[in-house]
Amino acid sequence: MLRLPLLIGLSCGPLLTLIFAAAFIGLAGWLPPPSPQLSSQEVAAIFQASPGTLLVAMFLLMTSMGMIGPWGVAIASLLRPVEQGIPYLTYMQLVNCSLATLVVLICPLFWAAAAFRPFDLPADILRLLNDIAWFFFLAPWPPFTCWLIALAAAILQDKRLQPVFPRWTAFLCLWSALLFVPAGLIMIFKAGPFAWDGLIAFYIPVGIFFIWLLSLSFYAIKSVLEGRHLTEIASAGAA
Repeated sequence: MLRLPLLIGLSCGPLLTLIFAAAFIGLAGWLPPPSPQLSSQEVAAIFQASPGTLLVAMFLLMTSMGMIGPWGVAIASLLRPVEQGIPYLTYMQLVNCSLATLVVLICPLFWAAAAFRPFDLPADILRLLNDIAWFFFLAPWPPFTCWLIALAAAILQDKRLQPVFPRWTAFLCLWSALLFVPAGLIMIFKAGPFAWDGLIAFYIPVGIFFIWLLSLSFYAIKSVLEGRHLTEIASAGAA
């Protein structure tokens, strides 16, 4: 009974990746991202070119971002048995996963608002909506970083003979947590590697996010399919 809900939650990781790629790259065509240095008229032209396609892309993008929550809860459930007493690391994962889900769910709303009435709104307003969307998409690094640090600590505490995740994934979490931080600098820079179309603020954080997501999904799904620790997870939940 426990295996199916866990597999559904964990499958949200690969599914999120596919839907995100279809929406962000395939429909919106935002790889590479539009430059922060574009004029108001150039930004307006992006939303006026094909508003219907962008609205569908934002619907799919929001759908994919909403899958972070179920996936994060499934991951936290697999590691809950490693904690004795108050499950602080589990709570940290759940709280920060919730905050991370919230902030990334907001960004498609601003892009959708710009694409909803692109010919009725002034170009400056469209650029403002676009700026806010990018800020929500990349800048809020703290919940992601705190989430991954708690996750790394839980993985390192897993001393079972067959841990859910190999130890190297804990260091992947820590490196990812560190590499998310420069994304917050998009609020300062409009050009260069720290802008929202730059190597350090966009390509590295977004790329490492999906590497981390798919790596943990692989080991978590493998563990559940093999039936490892399901009894312990159920006992921890009952407690």
